[in-house]
This record gives sequence, C-alpha cells and structure tokens, in this order.
Amino acid sequence: MPATKEQLRRLMELDKLFQNEQRWKATELLNKLIDEADVRISARTLKDDLAYLVTESEGVLVNKKVGREWFWFYTDATYSHFRKSLLPAEFTDLQKMITTFKEWGDLPFWQEIELMLGQFETRLSLDNRPNRKLIEFQKPISIGGSQWLKSLYDSVDRQIVVTVSFQSLRVGKVVTIDLLPYLLKEYNNRWWLIGWSGKSVMNISLETIYSVDESDTVIDSLPSFESDNYFNDILGVTRNQAPVETIRLRVSPESANYLRTKPIHHSQQPANDDGTEFTLRLIPNYELHQAILQFGPQIEVLEPESLRKIIGDKLNQAALLYKN
Repeated sequence: MPATKEQLRRLMELDKLFQNEQRWKATELLNKLIDEADVRISARTLKDDLAYLVTESEGVLVNKKVGREWFWFYTDATYSHFRKSLLPAEFTDLQKMITTFKEWGDLPFWQEIELMLGQFETRLSLDNRPNRKLIEFQKPISIGGSQWLKSLYDSVDRQIVVTVSFQSLRVGKVVTIDLLPYLLKEYNNRWWLIGWSGKSVMNISLETIYSVDESDTVIDSLPSFESDNYFNDILGVTRNQAPVETIRLRVSPESANYLRTKPIHHSQQPANDDGTEFTLRLIPNYELHQAILQFGPQIEVLEPESLRKIIGDKLNQAALLYKN
C-alpha cells in the first residue's frame, strides 16, 4: 500500500494516464500531473512512483526505447492498477453507497472519506457524475461552529487538553476554560463538545465557541467516561445532579401511535392497555421539557409532580401570549 495519501493520489493519476495504450516520456508525465491534477513533484519522486507501479503491476508498466526516445507505458492495454471486475449489480450498489457517503461532507474526517471514495471511483471505473439523491441525512443547521469540528475531533482522538473560549448562555458572557475533550455529539441539529473541566463534565455548543487552542494545563483526577453510560438515562446532552425518575405521560389517541413508533427515549414503555399512557426512566432536564412541550396539549405529565408543574407553568405562560 502507498505510504501516504499524497502518493496514492499521484499513483491514481499516473494509472489514468497510462490507459488506452498511451505512452509518455518522464518529462511529459511531470507536465501532465501539473496540468490535469495540479500535482507538482520532482523527477526523483516521479521515478519512485513509477518504480512502485512497475513492482505492483508485475512488469506490466515498462520503460522502453521507441525510436530515439524512452517511453513509459502499459504492455497490457486492458490493465489498470486501480481497477477490478464487479458484477453489474455490485457496480450499482457501490455507486449508491458512494453517493450516500457524500452526504456526510461536513464531518471532521471527510477528507479521508473523500479520498477513499475517489479511489473507488477510479479503481472501479464508476461513473462519478452527480446521481439522483436517494437518501438525505438531517444535518446540524445551527449558525457557525462547523469550523471547530476538525480541530476538536483531533483533540478528542489525541486526548489533549484544550483552552476553549465560548459564549456561555447560562451566565451571559464569554468564558474561557481548560477542558479535556471526551466526545463530539450531534443532537437536535447542533454539534456539542462534551469534556471534563477538572470539576465536572461539561457540554458546549460549537456555534458558541470563539477559539480553541492546545493547552499546557494538566488535568488530574480524570473520572472514567463511557458515553453509553453517561447518556443512557438522559435525553440530549444535559446531565444534572438529579436522580433518575419514573415519568408517566398520558397521550392523546392522535399522538399515541406516533409515540409508539418514535419513542421520546429508549426507556419508554406502555403503561396501560389502550396505549395512551407511557412511562420513561430518566433524569428530567431541559431537553426532556422541550420534547414534551412540542406536543402541546397532546401530552399530559401525570408523574412526577415536579415535572408536571414545570410543564404546566410553561404551557400557561405560552397561552397568555395568545390572550387578547
């Protein structure tokens, strides 16, 4: 395998140049790489790349004198280092897979995925023209924040402490803290950074971040963090110190089928025979409040009383906005 992504890209371009019985002098290959792929390399690097292809092709790529000039070319007109045979159905399925992967263009490791897809398209001679979209993922639509994905993704991977400055929505001002990043999590069309501040686990919405820098700070006494356990009994990203509670909801018949097929939380269970009552086991938080409120009068909180009061007060406040 090629040692680097850059070398692989060069090999793919060279392989394309040797298709259709084309013959090239070394100087012509250097110019072609510049003109057609914007790849600028030295004659020595080209020599190394060609030597690699000679070995990998088991001698199909040769350098022979034709007349007075030396040319590089494939002796087998059907050969391609980056091509293999697939059944027609496999071609179709792979093209769909590539189109689907391209929906993930904002992910922090997108450059690596894009390179891999380019390899597939070149190796397998796939038609890389735009295809009719068959699937679309819901993507974060919050304003800003995506520019931090790559650097924070690397910090999570390397487990290094970073200094983060962000607009705290809770205190209403810019806050700067040292944080050990644990996880990047997408929830409700937003990216969130989950990390340890030295005192507690925090969540920071990426669009509130002003700067991210590596820190020399050493954070001791790191608690273990397992994302599945941390998020198991909460909805969203906010975990407070409250205990897990049994939450009982009464749902209108119109919304009952919807909640049966799309539960609010994985702990949701039916609580009566006609399917209009459900229970959940989790820690009440802001995200749960919002999930219940979106149903308006279609959901009534029966238990616990504290949550029933919070939701009732918010609905009453909303109703006052519409009174003359």
